[in-house]
Formats: sequence, C-alpha cells, structure tokens
Amino acid sequence: MAVLPVCYEDATDELKSIYADIKTSFSVDDVPNWALFLGSQTQILAMLVYFTKKVYAQESIPQLLRELIIFCVSVSNEADYCRQYHAHSALSLSQGMTYQDLENMLQGNSSAYIPERYVKIIEATKAYIVSNCPSKSKSEDLRSSCENDDEYKELVNVIALATLFNTYTKAFEIPIDESAKILDFNKKIDSRPF
Repeated sequence: MAVLPVCYEDATDELKSIYADIKTSFSVDDVPNWALFLGSQTQILAMLVYFTKKVYAQESIPQLLRELIIFCVSVSNEADYCRQYHAHSALSLSQGMTYQDLENMLQGNSSAYIPERYVKIIEATKAYIVSNCPSKSKSEDLRSSCENDDEYKELVNVIALATLFNTYTKAFEIPIDESAKILDFNKKIDSRPF
C-alpha cells in the first residue's frame, strides 16, 4: 500500500499549523515532500519537526559541515531523497563547489571548498555508520574527530537525524522536491564507496 502525501488543502487545522511552522522555521516557500508524505501521521511529523529544529539550532558544527554529514549518511543508507536534498543544500552553501567535490569527499579527498578538518570528520562518520553496531573504538574515533564534547554530541545528533529521515524517505519512496533537484543527478554513487 502506497503512502500518499497530504496536501495543504486536505490538511486538518493542526496539520496546517505544522506545515506553516515548517515553512517559517526552515525558510522554504513550499512544504517539502517529506512533510507532505508524513502528513497522515501528525504526531510523528510534529516530533520530527521539533527534533530537526533542535538539531539545526545547535551551533558547534557549521551549516556546511552539517549538510555534508547528512549527505554522507544518506549515501551510505542509499536514501536518494536525502542524498539529493542535502547535496543541493551543501552546493548552495558553497559557491563554486560541484557535485564532483562531494564525490571526492566521500573518497577522503579535501578541496578548496571542503576543508581537511571536514574530511576528517566525514571519514570518522563513514567508519562509524558502516558498522551496524559500532564498536567502542569506532565511537572513540568519531569523538576524536571533533574539537570538543559539544561538537561530538551535535555530530551524533546529526547522524541520528539523518538516519531517521533516511528511514522515512526510503520506506515511503518520497520523490525529491522540484526545488532541490540537481541536474544530471541520475548518476548513482556507489552506496558504500568507503
């Protein structure tokens, strides 16, 4: 049975309020597809919006690095919606960066747009997430990639947020929003290039 989106016109007052909060909080003109497809689960959607706002309100990790981490987790989890959405977000945050820079980052290479420190964190993230049950040493490697405990806690929160959204967008087969499509994005990245 397919999960169908709940358009604004068909939404309850409570859901319309959540949609309005999403547009305001995330500075978007249209309600993203992930929210529309979760519209039939108002309480879950409200929880996801709350969690997302709390994670994005943290300031230990720069916004570009946060988007790169979510992109990395999404590639690993083969979550095409999140992979494309956060690739688009990362590219919009760094003038001149290309999708090829993102692919190179997944191979452990820095660039003029992706600092070596970011690559170090991405490498630790990749090693951590490829383990179904990360060992203590993988957790310690993840922690040591961070500059302090606040950054580490935020990194774990970003990984958890990405994994949660990856689960929903894959299970519900949510199509990418027109505004986040990247030209020539049909090229698949090996889901486990690391």
